[in-house]
Amino acid sequence: MDAEPNSSTLLLFLKKFGLQVRNLSTNSTRNLKIWLEHSPNLTSVHIHTSELDDLFPKDEPPFCQIKDLFFSFYGFSDSWSIPIANQMIHYFPNLERLSLKISDYDYDCKYIPDPLKGIALQGKNWSPNLHSLNILSNHGFGPKLILFANLGSKWRNIRIGHVLLERRDDVERFEGFLDKSKETLQELEFQLTSAACSLVLPRFSKLRKLEIQFNLHSPKIETFLYSEKFPVLEHFSYEDKSEFNRPLLQIFFPAEGQICRTIKTLSVQLHRHNVAKELPHLEKLFPMADFL
Repeated sequence: MDAEPNSSTLLLFLKKFGLQVRNLSTNSTRNLKIWLEHSPNLTSVHIHTSELDDLFPKDEPPFCQIKDLFFSFYGFSDSWSIPIANQMIHYFPNLERLSLKISDYDYDCKYIPDPLKGIALQGKNWSPNLHSLNILSNHGFGPKLILFANLGSKWRNIRIGHVLLERRDDVERFEGFLDKSKETLQELEFQLTSAACSLVLPRFSKLRKLEIQFNLHSPKIETFLYSEKFPVLEHFSYEDKSEFNRPLLQIFFPAEGQICRTIKTLSVQLHRHNVAKELPHLEKLFPMADFL
């Protein structure tokens, strides 16, 4: 539902349909109070804007019933000057899921660091039930990994677009970030670009869904031991966007030595290569899987 009709039309609509509104798409939170007053089931808000300076209302109480926030900024970073972390923390104290989208124009990713730093400083004092983090990027640049180092939540769902591992410090930060949530993560998705670094993933005792996309230059990564590292994994998606990453196939899909019976659905996409020809043993490795 779009949030921007004129006030009289909005009130008429909410009087009739307010109980049915559960999701809202808007370019400002200034009218959100009206929506919440008449929509007790509204829990999800998608904010998409190019102007951050006048995004939030002035001196209003927090929007406590909002559990799911998708924030998309599609302007240029130098078009705003006011950090949004304090406002976001004030107005959305009970979030369970947070999505931040980097636009095609925001090449320096300047708006993403502010809310992440704010979350890190607040720790569990802000949105103690926050368990899902989604960082989207359309153009191949992601926020610096150092921003994730102090995020204190025990995440259940993580999706990060374009993780760039340039140096050993980047690898260690990424490993440390995942290690903090290794006992709670249920879904993990990331796109990885590496400069010949070695990556070691922890044991994920509850992970049921894993999606990995490799861009140019694959990392050095240990052989996937499914029963040891991913004992309950049910859904696995692997996509390779570079023809130079073929050594990864033996790491993720070894021809001998393993049989993974927990995988229910499997998706494999290879750049310029036929999956059936490159990996004829997939049915043996994943005997219970449906191949998507």
